[in-house]
Amino acid sequence: MQTKNSFKSENQKTADMKIFLFLIILFFSTILNAQLPDTIQVVNKKVYLADTKIQLHDLKNYTTILVDSLNKLTIGDIVSKNFDQRFLPVADSMVAQPYITYWLKLSIFTTGNIQNWWLLNENGRHGYVDVWYLNDINHVIEQQRTGFLVPHSQKTIKENSRLNRVNFSAKKGEIKNVYLKIYNEFEPAEISALQLRDPIIGYQREINYMMTAIGAAIFVISVLSFFFFFFMKEKAYLFFGIYTLLVSLHYLILHPEQPFINWFIPENPQLALPLFFLFSIGGWITFVIFGRYFINLPLLSRKIDKILIWVSSIWILSLVTLFIIMAVMHKSVFWEINFIFLLLFIFFLIRISFFKSVLVRFYVAGALWLVLFIILGIFNVNTPFLNPFPTGQLGQILIYVAGLAYKMRLNENEKVEAQVVKLRNVELAGLYEESKKQKEEIEIQKTNAVEALFELKSTQSQLIQSEKMASLGELTAGIAHEIQNPLNFVNNFSEVNKELIGEMREEITKGNYEEVNALAKDVEDNEQKINYHGKRADAIVKGMLQHSRSSSGQKEPTDINALADEYLRLAYHGLRAKDKSFNAALKTGYDETIGNINIIPQDIGRVILNLITNAFYAVGERKQEQSTGYEPTVSVFTKKDGDKVLISVKDNGNGIPQNVIEKIFQPFFTTKPTGQGTGLGLSMSYDIVKAHGGELNVETIHSEEPSTEVKGTTFTIILPAGTL
Repeated sequence: MQTKNSFKSENQKTADMKIFLFLIILFFSTILNAQLPDTIQVVNKKVYLADTKIQLHDLKNYTTILVDSLNKLTIGDIVSKNFDQRFLPVADSMVAQPYITYWLKLSIFTTGNIQNWWLLNENGRHGYVDVWYLNDINHVIEQQRTGFLVPHSQKTIKENSRLNRVNFSAKKGEIKNVYLKIYNEFEPAEISALQLRDPIIGYQREINYMMTAIGAAIFVISVLSFFFFFFMKEKAYLFFGIYTLLVSLHYLILHPEQPFINWFIPENPQLALPLFFLFSIGGWITFVIFGRYFINLPLLSRKIDKILIWVSSIWILSLVTLFIIMAVMHKSVFWEINFIFLLLFIFFLIRISFFKSVLVRFYVAGALWLVLFIILGIFNVNTPFLNPFPTGQLGQILIYVAGLAYKMRLNENEKVEAQVVKLRNVELAGLYEESKKQKEEIEIQKTNAVEALFELKSTQSQLIQSEKMASLGELTAGIAHEIQNPLNFVNNFSEVNKELIGEMREEITKGNYEEVNALAKDVEDNEQKINYHGKRADAIVKGMLQHSRSSSGQKEPTDINALADEYLRLAYHGLRAKDKSFNAALKTGYDETIGNINIIPQDIGRVILNLITNAFYAVGERKQEQSTGYEPTVSVFTKKDGDKVLISVKDNGNGIPQNVIEKIFQPFFTTKPTGQGTGLGLSMSYDIVKAHGGELNVETIHSEEPSTEVKGTTFTIILPAGTL
């Protein structure tokens, strides 16, 4: 019994010892696990310990990289031990250059089961990313693919294709070796930190609501522009629609969710960058061409328009060439050439800004608005409510929408004017009848002018019978001479209009309304001339009738210079009509500062006519006595002298004897032979001047010797300035 108890005691001690040792091991194991780093050494490999309780793991410090500049290595080459020592740690902000292969390697040990977590390079935007998962003996157990240039059907995860991500699954305690092959085209991309992420936490979606709204608004404007072009056939709307469409597609490609690639080219994403280039530069080109039609450049300057066409053609050719190179070779080439064309476009804006056109101002204002926001974008002036590039683009387009509305109003006005022209052309068909009426009116005016001439002669006979108006007889021939000129014009233009109307009839028959319009204009011009000369003849007759009429005694503003000049010409031509041999030099000197004076024009006219008629008589008498070495001269002068106005009539005749001067203003006194004077002229003139508050003076140099040169008489009418 004692042995048995001793045995049991011994066994109990052994069991207690085992429990004690287990507790010690558990204690130290717990302490070691608390202090153990998240990596373990497995066959000299650096392995990341992924705790499944943590949803996001940064793998940067456990990732190494190898650069394959010749692009020749395969996954079989990489997993061989020949390349283990060539893998180096990933440097900060490392960039993967295009057309070079980059291999990444890391190992992951999971503390629990993982199913379809994400292995992703969140910030890097790489073209092609191939991922291989290998077991601990480097046998490939799975291959996946991602990258924004990878066709949609080849991607492992097809949702949100902008993310470079693949699935990662592992069992508890499993070590997976991960190899990534990164290859880019067109442009470099940052090799940022790799992450292992639980899909439950998702990802931060980069949704730019402003870009989405502005792109949609611009697309709506594009559709409306095509709508207006369809109905109005105005090319400015066509190219504005193309321009806004390219701009909206431009922003559709830039959208973070890449809807353009997903909708249009899911199996050819490599075309996205060439198309972006095409839409961007093509937008500038269509913007330039739109400006040509918007501002009506061919009408402003043909030279600038031809230069613009040539430059735009070269620009389009270079754009197509570069697009083909990018699409075929997958390379971004020669972008700089477009800056040359943009510089030329700036020169174009500066040049057209000198044109005084509202449409030009709209165009330049829209361009300057866009340039302003481009500058803001270059200097990173960016807020959640102000993205410079789309905001500037939308503002520019809205300016042009206003400009197109203004242009539409101008076009409506032009259409109205075109309708007016069309109606006027229809009226041209009736111009022939109107021309016939004009011809009849011309004939009536001609008849009236002839009747006026007869009436003038009849009036002359009546005036000669009156002693007081005997001087009017001296005017008759002069008036007839003066009226003959407008009658000649009336006759000549009547004959011309007759020929023009005949030509017009022929052109109407031919339907050449443009020529009909020109002929009608000529007829109208001739009719105006006929009307003018008819009125001139009428004015002469009315002037004669006014002269013959008894004075009303009412003073009126009168141009004394014109009055004196008219009676000088009438008297001279009247005398020439009676005596063809008579000739005399006429001299005038009119003071233009006099202006109009208040007189009774009929009365002062009679005074001037009397003095001029006497002067012609005096020089005629001397010419008969001295036929050689003598030139008859009659001068008429006006002058403003302080508060007086002087009208002088001077001749170089024989002068008046001193004993006669004292009697010349007496009624019925005359030195002319019987039948040639009534003796009332100077007497009546003296009374008229006195009635106006003025004076009538005479100065003379008389000599009986025919050879004496200094002879003559000057009569001066002096009117007080108070009559002005």
